[in-house]
Amino acid sequence: MIITNASSLRAVSLEVSSLEEERKIVSLLERELEQANHLGSNGIGLAAPQIGINKRAAIVRVGRDCINLINSKILDGNNKTKVREGCLSLPGQQIEVERFLDLCVQNHSFNDNRKYAAYGLSSVCIQHEMDHWDGVLITDKAIANELNIGPNMPCPCNSGLKYKKCCLSKTAEKKQ
Repeated sequence: MIITNASSLRAVSLEVSSLEEERKIVSLLERELEQANHLGSNGIGLAAPQIGINKRAAIVRVGRDCINLINSKILDGNNKTKVREGCLSLPGQQIEVERFLDLCVQNHSFNDNRKYAAYGLSSVCIQHEMDHWDGVLITDKAIANELNIGPNMPCPCNSGLKYKKCCLSKTAEKKQ
């Protein structure tokens, strides 16, 4: 089941430690994404923290790009732009964030230890899923002026807290 409680998604994930663990997590992610899409979600990626597994694993399924990200690192990004994103953990929300459209990623999978070049939607999805590994949600990256969110307004992550006590404060902490 996909977690929709934003506070449960705030932990920093641990590395996947074995091929067996990797296969199990990828299988669970594929099943959950397929189930969500069967229910009409139109998801293109899913990270392990979104299904309650605190590990650095995710899947990206954009057109012909079927990438399993395991302990991956972003090496380089270019062409930063604003994009509207949704998240399976934040149903019904579309938030504008800044992302790279061109990306170079080093995968550290037990099956696949190569570099990937990703472009467009695949690049955006990879960044989004890898953010989940660090407990970062699209609401943290939101361009507040575009959303017209004031510090005393309810946080768009549905935590029940005011924006200044929730995502705004976490964004400020990460910049320090």
